[in-house]
Amino acid sequence: KLIRGEELREEFGIRDSEFGIIEDLPTYNIQYDWTNRYCTEFILEGDGLSQAKMKENLASFGDSLIVVGDDNLLRIHIHTSNSRQLLHYVSSFGEISQIKIDDMKEEHETLFTSQSQSISILPVALGDGLREIFISMGADGVIEGGQSMNPSMGEILQAIERVPSSSVILLPNNGNVIPAANQAAKMSQKEVAVIPSKSVPEGLSALVAFREDVSFWENVKCMEDALHQTKTGEVTRASRDAEYKDIQIKKGDILGIFDGKIQFAEKSLKDTTIALLQKMVEIEYEIITIFYGKEISEDEAEDLAELVSQKFPDKEIEIHYGGQPHYFYIISVE
Repeated sequence: KLIRGEELREEFGIRDSEFGIIEDLPTYNIQYDWTNRYCTEFILEGDGLSQAKMKENLASFGDSLIVVGDDNLLRIHIHTSNSRQLLHYVSSFGEISQIKIDDMKEEHETLFTSQSQSISILPVALGDGLREIFISMGADGVIEGGQSMNPSMGEILQAIERVPSSSVILLPNNGNVIPAANQAAKMSQKEVAVIPSKSVPEGLSALVAFREDVSFWENVKCMEDALHQTKTGEVTRASRDAEYKDIQIKKGDILGIFDGKIQFAEKSLKDTTIALLQKMVEIEYEIITIFYGKEISEDEAEDLAELVSQKFPDKEIEIHYGGQPHYFYIISVE
């Protein structure tokens, strides 16, 4: 409610003034651009390799670029239009191995032309980057919606009916969307299950748990179990003065939210993000994934990733463009 600009009720410990109302979100009608249709992954081994330099060198070859590793070994993921040309170029830096190339357009079309007894997965998300991520991971479409722009029951039902499968799994990815998703599931003549994901990281964790070789309800159970394997953090900006529990919040403060609760209200975006991560990360967790929003530049995101790497040297750091409005960063720890 704080982020939506709604009044926070007394039982939540809010006193004094309310937060401001966030402006209405634009409605997106985004079609996935299949120009860079080849999902290409490989390992590069060599001497004196540099993550930053390699990212710079490969940026023009495509999108969704991820480079992790050290001076002697880099793991590279990229969506490109010409895998052969890319690999030929990269081979000049060292030895390439474990090459994996997938035609995402072909895979996606196969899903949509598959037999009616197959399972379709429909997540709810807002942001062109998040949409591309869900599609590339096997979702059959993305229902547009997010903070302060919840899809209606009718819109969710229409999305269910549009996919060719007779069985559909919904990922609401927001607690406020779950009731409408449940209602749409009851209204549909198809077999529909709602995985109660309350955030994008939870939705992605559930999607990773999906298996083609098990039944519909086995998948539902596996995906529900996966919700508990990830933690979600969010970094946004307050629009009015307020007091939340023991935290004094001023208009314009950067808010760090974990487990649906405000943990920090600071002036610095970086300080808030690092403080939030320090609260979220525990020894047993291995991967920190950061999705940066439309207000954050790629350079800013990479600077943050470098800082996070220094603060958490034993964790694997991934950073992706999410394009989400209102949230500077959505963070997953798993």
